[in-house]
Amino acid sequence: MMSPSFIASDFIYDEEIPAINERLQNGARVVPVYLKQCSFGMICSELHAVPHFNRQLRAVEDWDPRNPGFHAIREGIAKVVKDHLGLIPRLPRLALPRSPAP
Repeated sequence: MMSPSFIASDFIYDEEIPAINERLQNGARVVPVYLKQCSFGMICSELHAVPHFNRQLRAVEDWDPRNPGFHAIREGIAKVVKDHLGLIPRLPRLALPRSPAP
């Protein structure tokens, strides 16, 4: 969740960025959530952040009302999850025997 306070903290550089890099190397998807206006491009420009409005990244604080911004976050994360699951080979489904009709 990107905000000016978070970007300015040591925590993001000491804890979050190393953890993000490790997750990315292991095939995970990381989705930054843009809460407040801040310059986070230098940290995660390669990642697909949410939410978007008319194909442009827009901080939740700039949405009025904010509910559509949160909905756009949900939709953006759902898309990333669906795309990611499409990369994972699917196991065949086993057909369970049906019980005989009474």
